[in-house]
Amino acid sequence: MTSVIAEHHLSGNVLGLAFDGTGYGEDKTIWGSEFLDCFQGTFKRVGHLVPVMMTGGDMAAKNAAISLAAYINAACNRGFLDETVWKLSCFRRQDIKLVKAALNNNMNTIKTTSMGRLFDAVCALLDIHYDNDYEGQCACYLEAAAQRALMRKMSISNLDLEGKALKFKICFYNGEYIIDGVQFIADLYEAKQAGILKEKLALAFHLALSEACVKICISYCNHNNVKQVVLSGGTFYNKILLKNIYETLSNNHIQVYINEKVPCGDGGLALGQAYLASLLP
Repeated sequence: MTSVIAEHHLSGNVLGLAFDGTGYGEDKTIWGSEFLDCFQGTFKRVGHLVPVMMTGGDMAAKNAAISLAAYINAACNRGFLDETVWKLSCFRRQDIKLVKAALNNNMNTIKTTSMGRLFDAVCALLDIHYDNDYEGQCACYLEAAAQRALMRKMSISNLDLEGKALKFKICFYNGEYIIDGVQFIADLYEAKQAGILKEKLALAFHLALSEACVKICISYCNHNNVKQVVLSGGTFYNKILLKNIYETLSNNHIQVYINEKVPCGDGGLALGQAYLASLLP
């Protein structure tokens, strides 16, 4: 966020979307999908994905099935899915009973709002790819599947007609906007079971996430007189997500800024850190 602020010499309140795989949060959980109101180096968290319990430590970032297991377990605990969901092909590659036991008994678990792990979960659920041999691999494969849907001019509007409309539920709780990725995963599973093409579902995920982000930004900006939004973090290498959020907010008279001189991923962090240091007395 602050790397964008530094690049464009922004002042005043800025609403920033910081989306990535892993960030250590103020509440000692793993962040990664944060909406942050920033003013002169101070920030307030105003939105994020619903937290899920994740197990496996660093392995969860490499094995997308572990991320999916965390979301599926949460969906089952909330009554969205039944135990038949554990028969998914991606769970046959490992002892999923051990993962389930760890999640249900809080063994080596931590709460996370990571956007990267949500992308991993969706990628594994759609049987697109299961492993991150390099950082962000599953997210790249998921975006590529969505791009194929765009190139083939696949429409997702007919999902409404089939009763498989895919949208993220947003709630407002304790002063924060919460995007429910758990319910979305459950809905996505049902759509997959109905035989809808994975490319179409990959595109539906991107468009639904873009729509949820735009709704939160417009609502927050309108209620708090914020006129600037910045988009940064490794997730915004994703062109579909970036384009949809950028263009829709701009069309709603909100000024949007992105990284241009430094990378939006880890390569831009030093600039943001230097900017923050410059504000210290």
